[in-house]
Amino acid sequence: MKSITKIYFVLLMVFFSSSAIASVSLQEKVLIDSPFIKLGNIFSGLPQEIAEKNIGKSPEPGEKNVLRLSTIERIAARFNIDWKPSPTVKSVTINRASRKISSSDFIDIITKELKKNNNFQDYIINISKKDFLVYVPVNSSFKIEVINFNFDNDSDRFFTNIKISGNDFIPVITSINGFARSVIKVPVLAKKLKKGQVINNSHIHWIKIAENRMNDNYIIHLDEIIGMQTNRSLNKGKPIKRIELRNVRLVEKGKPVTIIVQSGLMKIKTIGQALQNGSKGEFVRILNLRSKKTISGIVVAENEVRI
Repeated sequence: MKSITKIYFVLLMVFFSSSAIASVSLQEKVLIDSPFIKLGNIFSGLPQEIAEKNIGKSPEPGEKNVLRLSTIERIAARFNIDWKPSPTVKSVTINRASRKISSSDFIDIITKELKKNNNFQDYIINISKKDFLVYVPVNSSFKIEVINFNFDNDSDRFFTNIKISGNDFIPVITSINGFARSVIKVPVLAKKLKKGQVINNSHIHWIKIAENRMNDNYIIHLDEIIGMQTNRSLNKGKPIKRIELRNVRLVEKGKPVTIIVQSGLMKIKTIGQALQNGSKGEFVRILNLRSKKTISGIVVAENEVRI
C-alpha cells in the first residue's frame, strides 16, 4: 500500500512539472502585503505549491507595477501554465499594501533633537509640509533616523533630513522644515465670564502657548488675575489681557455712598452720591446730598468714601 501511495505522489509531481497546469484565470488588480510577487498573486486557481513561487520583487510602498500582456505570457510559458489571454484584459496592476507616514509622525523625533541642544525647553512644532511624506509597508516595522538637524534660534526655523528604513522596502530619505516655537504656560479662563464677575481660582486653568504670541498686554502671573473683576465678557481658553480686567468696584456711579469725615477723635458720617465708579484706594467725585456740593474722596470699603 505504501509503494502505491509513493508512486501516485511521484506521478503527481511529474504531472505538475512537465504537463500544463490546469486552466487558470488572471487577476487584473492585485494588492499584496509582501516584499515579493508570487504566481498566485496574478493567477488564481493554481495549486498551492505553484502559487507560492516568487516571480519578482513587489513594488515599493506607495508605488505600483503594471505587468503587460507580453510579460504575463512569458511568465505563463515559463511555468507551463495553461492560460489563454482574454480580449478584455491587457495588463495586471500590482499595488503594495502601504500606509502613509505624515509630517505629524515626525513631531516627537524633532522635539527630541531640539531638546538635546536647547536645554529641554518645551516647543510647539509647525512643519511646513502638511501632507504625507512617505509610504511604508502596512504590516512592516520601520525606524526613523535624523541624519542632520539645523535650528536657528533667531528665526525659530529648523531644517532636517530624515531617513525611514525597514527590512521590506528601500530606505527613504526626505527633508523636513518648519518652525519650532518655545512655549510658556499661561492662565486662561476655564469658562466664559460675564462683565463684572470677580475671578477666583476655580475659573482658571493653564495652557501652553507659543512664547512669540505673547506680549506685555497679556497676563502670565496668576496673582495678577485672582480677585480682579472682568471689564467685559470674556471667552474661555484665551490668554487674558490687562485691559480686560479691573480692580473690584466698591463704589458704583449713581449709587449712594457713606461719606466719612475724620479729624483727630472726631468722626462724622453723611450720605452722598457717587459721580463715578471707584475701586479701593482710588479717588472719586461725590455729590454731598446735604450741601449739594461736589467733593472728592478716597474709596476705603464698599460704598464708603473717606474725605
